Amino acid sequence: MTTQGMPTSEDMASAQPEMASESPGRCDVLYQVYDIARQEEAQAWRLVMLFSYASAVLIIVAVAFVLFGAQQEQLASAAVALLSSLAAGAFTTRASQKRKEMRDAAAEYVKAGCGPDRLAAALAA
Repeated sequence: MTTQGMPTSEDMASAQPEMASESPGRCDVLYQVYDIARQEEAQAWRLVMLFSYASAVLIIVAVAFVLFGAQQEQLASAAVALLSSLAAGAFTTRASQKRKEMRDAAAEYVKAGCGPDRLAAALAA
């Protein structure tokens, strides 16, 4: 996963020092929003991989059923593979939305004048 569109550590370090830092509580909340979005994005990508692999396996099973002449099982397997593919697409959309939330939260964190140390450490990980 890339950090495309996210502020770099150089951008955060070059933030205007004359800006008065927001209250520590607000910075904690902004970081928490970023961290939750990052965790949910990672979870969504894991689900995308799971459903993608499941679709591939079910398609292979459907082809095997065609070779053995089991038409009803082949149709059932193909239908479940289709549903699995749709689920993978839905989770891909969710992961993209969470990436946008992450980017917005990181930008807000930097804009608020919060210390970039926590965010830079999270981006480096």
